[in-house]
Amino acid sequence: MSNSSASMRSRLRRAATGPCAVLTAVLVATVGLVPVAAAGTSTPAPATPAIAAAVAIPRITVQPAPISSTAGRTVRFSVTATGEGLTYQWQEELKGKVFVDVPGARKSYHNVATTPGRDGARYRVLVRNAGGTAISRAVKLAVSTPIARISTQPKATRASAGQTVTFTSAATGYGISYQWQEEIRGGVFKNVTNATKSYHRTVATPGRDGARYRVLVRNAGGTAISQAVKLTVVTAAPKITAQPAKVTIVRAGTKVTFSAAASGYGLSYQWQQELPGDVFRNYTNATRTIHSVVARTAINGARYRLVVRNAGGVTYSAPATLYVQSTREDPERANTVVGMTTWKVLVSTSNTDALASIRRDIPDAPSPRPGYR
Repeated sequence: MSNSSASMRSRLRRAATGPCAVLTAVLVATVGLVPVAAAGTSTPAPATPAIAAAVAIPRITVQPAPISSTAGRTVRFSVTATGEGLTYQWQEELKGKVFVDVPGARKSYHNVATTPGRDGARYRVLVRNAGGTAISRAVKLAVSTPIARISTQPKATRASAGQTVTFTSAATGYGISYQWQEEIRGGVFKNVTNATKSYHRTVATPGRDGARYRVLVRNAGGTAISQAVKLTVVTAAPKITAQPAKVTIVRAGTKVTFSAAASGYGLSYQWQQELPGDVFRNYTNATRTIHSVVARTAINGARYRLVVRNAGGVTYSAPATLYVQSTREDPERANTVVGMTTWKVLVSTSNTDALASIRRDIPDAPSPRPGYR
């Protein structure tokens, strides 16, 4: 053994028992020192140290670029990076917010739907591996929203009163909403409550004749207004569907009810009375399809009719005649006979006793009951 080898071994033995024992062991392991072989033998080669190679941090070679687009599209941000075992995480920063991870955005690119709410948002990507994290530059997304375009204009409509009509429009654009407006004749356009679809239904009433309609189509880009179109409402005159009874004969004091029926839109009713020798006059508070009177000898021979009106005109029912038979409580005035308008007296010369024969001269009226006064 050479003096230098013996000296080294002596120093190592001393270090192993001193305060530098740990450091000495590390040095031995690091440099691969081994005991020197005995004299006459070969010295073994030192072992090669197993040191792990360091992983380089990712390097971004192509940065993402800012993008400008219109609303309603899809755009793509992308990045290129080099390194081992790379992973990606895209982040989004909406205006006034902070960067947050985008769920599922873990590729070298990221697709974004362009909405007005993302106008001015910024995007970046974090590229990671065992060596560390590289962060790309943050780039901005600019989103513009063109004003909506009306592709189908509403059309003027003509309808009968009482019908339901539909105005329709169509528009193209992103994030559009609708608001229908109505302008009654002599007024101004006002929003129609709950009319927020591409179509609007309304009932054609006489009051809406000549009204105009239009729709406002809005989005983030502004407001488009359709042409204003007119509603023409045609109101047909009423039609009598059931006439009152033509002739009614009752005893005085009896309650008599006349009735009629009519069809049409927006009908109003008024019963009228015509006393003998007079003209038809409105009956107070007689504004329904039925009308009742108490028979009195004073109204014997009176006629009644129903007047039906709407915006389309006036229609009259056929007249109904009321004949009232007198009673002791309500006798007929002198020189009149109940229910008769014409008398004929026939005297037979074949008998000395005059024979009076009385007959009624009223069309469709039944003869009075015999023996009744």
